[in-house]
Amino acid sequence: MGKNGNKGKPVYSSLPARMSSRVVLGVLEVLRRRSRKSGQDPNPEKERNRIRSGRIAKHHMPSVRRNNGYIEDQNEYVDVVYGKHTMRYSGCEVIAVYNALRHLYGRQRFSLAALIAEFEKDGILREGRFGTSPRAVNDFLLRLGLRTRFCTKESGFEEAAKESDAVILTYYNDRKDIYQGLHSVCLTREPKLSAADKDGGKAENAGRNKKDTCWLAHNVYGNGAKPKAYPDISTFLNTVNAGKASGLCMIGTARH
Repeated sequence: MGKNGNKGKPVYSSLPARMSSRVVLGVLEVLRRRSRKSGQDPNPEKERNRIRSGRIAKHHMPSVRRNNGYIEDQNEYVDVVYGKHTMRYSGCEVIAVYNALRHLYGRQRFSLAALIAEFEKDGILREGRFGTSPRAVNDFLLRLGLRTRFCTKESGFEEAAKESDAVILTYYNDRKDIYQGLHSVCLTREPKLSAADKDGGKAENAGRNKKDTCWLAHNVYGNGAKPKAYPDISTFLNTVNAGKASGLCMIGTARH
């Protein structure tokens, strides 16, 4: 969600503190239904995806490969269209899904262009102006056969994360000002030694003891920085954006 200089800012800026997550998510679901595509001509869509795939392969995949298959530099995606906006502006949820799938499968099951096209059909909000509905993300993961747990209260995030190997966390950038927008990131469960060695988040998740793990946060600021390790989800939320962030919802996910 972009910043807004609306005259009503003093009235509406405090909405994160005044409106429950369930209400906000309900509003986003209404926007999702209104944005859902049906019966579109497939030919322009195919050409659009072809162009998008070419740009991603040429301009962005080298960086993805350097980051062990994860996207850490959303700010560079000014040339990749999402709806009527760009992935830099409103593609964080799609990137979070991309990173989660990379971690869960140890490889990329879907190309970024394929994921963008998927959420343009169902999930995109106001042609990309408000990003992607978190519930659409959850529905997509369920269709893939993944186990998910959708949580709308910060107090339940840690419990939801216990049996998850990746989480997609959506939060207000500033709990006191909705005009600072929302952001979604993927945090992946990693062995503590790997994180301490700054290995960039290799998916060594087979047979490990969950008590000896930490969470690597991907694409937090979109500037290409290596993912940082956190002991738990709460520590991440209390640290990001100088402690100003506030959780809207979290999707914990793992393979069956």
